[in-house]
Amino acid sequence: MRTVFKNPQPFINQCIQQGTSLGLTGFNIDWEPTATATEQDALDYANFLTTLTNALQPKGLGVSVDVATWNTIWNYTALGQSTVDPVITMVRKESARSIASGSTN
Repeated sequence: MRTVFKNPQPFINQCIQQGTSLGLTGFNIDWEPTATATEQDALDYANFLTTLTNALQPKGLGVSVDVATWNTIWNYTALGQSTVDPVITMVRKESARSIASGSTN
């Protein structure tokens, strides 16, 4: 991810090319972070999403992003300030079962 954050243009160009040639309506970004993701990665991720969204929207391509809570890459404040819309919250199936059964494990 860090490589794309530092130089997003090739990724953006590929999205635009694929999106327009295939007649897509947009892209859902569902990147799983590594265990070494930092707070700076979270800010860079939000900035990347803004850059991507601002490049794709004029081409008629939307951008959504999946988020969770198990890693610092998903900084909700920074993501809320990005231009990506919508933000989709992921919940692990095991967590949902535990909550439904009243278990704290």
